[in-house]
Amino acid sequence: MSDSGDWLWDDASIRDDDELLRKVPQKLYEDAAVLDLESGERAVGPAMLRYDYAEDVGADQEGMSVHLWKVLEDRGRDPRTLHALPTRALVFRAKHVRAAPVEAGVIRKPDSDEEDEDLSSAHGLVRHSEPLPKPPAKKKQPIWNRIRSAIAEEARWVQATTAPESMSP
Repeated sequence: MSDSGDWLWDDASIRDDDELLRKVPQKLYEDAAVLDLESGERAVGPAMLRYDYAEDVGADQEGMSVHLWKVLEDRGRDPRTLHALPTRALVFRAKHVRAAPVEAGVIRKPDSDEEDEDLSSAHGLVRHSEPLPKPPAKKKQPIWNRIRSAIAEEARWVQATTAPESMSP
């Protein structure tokens, strides 16, 4: 793992081609996504790729919450059943995070507050190589904006589906 002191920010065991899922509630999808007139798809808006700052969630949870597709599959779970309907998810690869114009990576970070073992095990965080200071109200974090832009360019939508009975937790 890449780290700066105690700050873990990139896990080499997460391959560049590993897919990451980012939950987007339906209301946010409808309210914040801009319709691309060419494709008819909704574009990825900044609100969909929110960074949680240490002063709000604690240093241990700082970053953008994601789930690792492969971990869910390895546990026998269809990643498209990750979130309750009518939620959508963005999917992008770890290499899109690492290709940002600033140092960024992905770490595994099981979610101790999550009751579903599959979701807890598959949880991770997208992070910068150093903790990011929270910007003043109504201001954007310039480093996170660069990471977010790299992700938004490559992300695609996945519609949640109902889990087949054999896959229900």
